[in-house]
Amino acid sequence: MLTPGSVQYGVWKETPINIFMEFYMFNWTNPEEILDENKKPHFTEHGPYVFREHHQRVNVSWKDNNDTVEFHQIRTYHFDKELSNGSLDDIITTADPVALAAPYVVRKNPALLFGLNLVMDVAKTERSISKTVNQFLFEGYNDTLLDLVNSIHNPEFNIPFDKFGWFYNRNNSWQYDGKFDMYTGKDKLTKLGVLTEWNDSNRTEDNFGECAMVNGTTGEVWPPLSNTDDVDLFVTDLCRTLKMEYSGKVNRQGIEGNLYLAGNRSLDNGQQFPENKCFCGGPDSEESCMPAGAMNVSKCKFGAPAFVSLPHFHKADPVYLEKVDMPPPNEETDELFIVVEPNTGVPMEVEAKLQINLLMQPYKQIGIFKKVPRVLIPMFYFKQSAKLTPHLAYLMRIVLDLKMIGFIVAGVLVFIGLVIFVSGIYMTIWGRWSKVPKPADTVCLIDDENVSTISSENVENPVT
Repeated sequence: MLTPGSVQYGVWKETPINIFMEFYMFNWTNPEEILDENKKPHFTEHGPYVFREHHQRVNVSWKDNNDTVEFHQIRTYHFDKELSNGSLDDIITTADPVALAAPYVVRKNPALLFGLNLVMDVAKTERSISKTVNQFLFEGYNDTLLDLVNSIHNPEFNIPFDKFGWFYNRNNSWQYDGKFDMYTGKDKLTKLGVLTEWNDSNRTEDNFGECAMVNGTTGEVWPPLSNTDDVDLFVTDLCRTLKMEYSGKVNRQGIEGNLYLAGNRSLDNGQQFPENKCFCGGPDSEESCMPAGAMNVSKCKFGAPAFVSLPHFHKADPVYLEKVDMPPPNEETDELFIVVEPNTGVPMEVEAKLQINLLMQPYKQIGIFKKVPRVLIPMFYFKQSAKLTPHLAYLMRIVLDLKMIGFIVAGVLVFIGLVIFVSGIYMTIWGRWSKVPKPADTVCLIDDENVSTISSENVENPVT
């Protein structure tokens, strides 16, 4: 279990292995042809832009007699130029995220849409925008439309940023991922690492019904696992739990582990698994319930029309790829998976891959979007990867070997104990028998009619 001062605590508090975050940006090559019904939006892929990622837990507070622990986490990112294919100064053209988000937030209010159109005219907003990779990711950039929308102080426009950037204000922030509360395993080891609350609640405000429950682990600490059950992974970037499906056994560095994949159940919006309907905006949000393969995270992203899929719409409904021209999915490289050693719950390898898409759709009141098609625009995808170092794998094998060694030692000790026990009984009985007084030597003469006992001294050939 996780306790203050334990080896497990030290590893959990500051992750000792290398974590890499790779970003692949999609460049929109023909934004001027978006109104042409015979042309699809065309995207080229650039990257990877690789960052080294470091995790640290802070504000750690033990609760309920150490049964649960409360904490925040800091993620720190450092660009690795040597591992990257490109520079952070590369220029990328894509759909304008702020321009797509603003009308989507107020899409059910015609009056606000009309007013927004005037604001967009003043800001000279266009459908596409070109910025550097760094501006799109961590640095952020000033946006006239964002400034004007924030100046209105309308509660429907609740955007707490002065710049736009997909990870703006995230680097080295202890607040960005929120506050976690998880079990330490003291009460039951099967609860180790399982979240009890996120941001002081066991439910999120981003989904409905059972889909709003905070379930599973954050992916870095797991309890001992069964061999065939699926597991739950809570992803803060999605504000939801992701069901990871058991997919068999694999070997990593001489250690057997359970392989879990993001499968059809994970990505479905209620078409195949009705219980997933509550993930796509609720019972009255049919327009937000997209075909399988794109998860609606708009509420998690301040109302922006954000939909998350696997890279290149892998395992998604074919309708998404039919509307865009982009690199096709690859079954081997686009999987989201995690490998966990089931006896200890230690993750041996992780590759978390997600693609961020924004919905472009027509609005009668917005001039630049009046005649556009309804299509998911791929913005970028990331690949977060980590694996056990050879040294940690060696220690893991020792830990697992101790179980077998324990059985062998126990067997030997039981055998020795049985030998001592049997020997003790034998020696006790023999000792007592040897102390019983014996009469003089005698022989029994037996015939058909008489039995007599006489002293051996009177017999010429005594029988003993």
